[in-house]
Amino acid sequence: MTRSRIAVWMCAVVVGLAAVACGGDDDDSADTTKDDDTSSETTAKADSNDLGDTDEAAYIDAIVEASEDPSTTDEQERCFAQAFMTSIGVDGMVEAGVTPDDIRNEPDASPAKLGITFTDDQRETLWTEANQCVDITDLLVSSFDEGDVYTDEQLACLKDGFDEDLVKSLFLSSMTEGDDYEPSVEVTQQLATVMGQCGMAG
Repeated sequence: MTRSRIAVWMCAVVVGLAAVACGGDDDDSADTTKDDDTSSETTAKADSNDLGDTDEAAYIDAIVEASEDPSTTDEQERCFAQAFMTSIGVDGMVEAGVTPDDIRNEPDASPAKLGITFTDDQRETLWTEANQCVDITDLLVSSFDEGDVYTDEQLACLKDGFDEDLVKSLFLSSMTEGDDYEPSVEVTQQLATVMGQCGMAG
């Protein structure tokens, strides 16, 4: 079993985005190669999978079974899985050629890597539904705590500095795009400002 799928996706975005906010470099050529590989994998998967009459419950069970994280309860994991499926629907999974077994076999893969795409309305639904599961700001801040790099005071400062729009942007990007996320200049500047104020930049 792996850590929470939500935590994995958020951590991937946070690590990459924090590096940019703190002055790291972004390798465009590497991103291009990754996208090409993802496209090939998705095509092969869609061609080989037999989706049959898979229902929503089967996808929810697969998401929960592929998750294990002490920071979230089983109830929260199932709530997140339900929020995810309420937003994308079985039709969205079928269109992407994703089966429950794909989710179990690739527990760390983001929706984008699996070939799942979201409309703007689906993203809004995901945000609304997921907020019923857990404090998203707390979840985002905990993603910065990988490796115990920052103090409790710095993390508390980070939480106070996040506004809802920034939290929403980071959360939805991590949930729908994973490490394929390319932050806007505005988001990067916002994060850099907050991290700087909390002594977390540099």
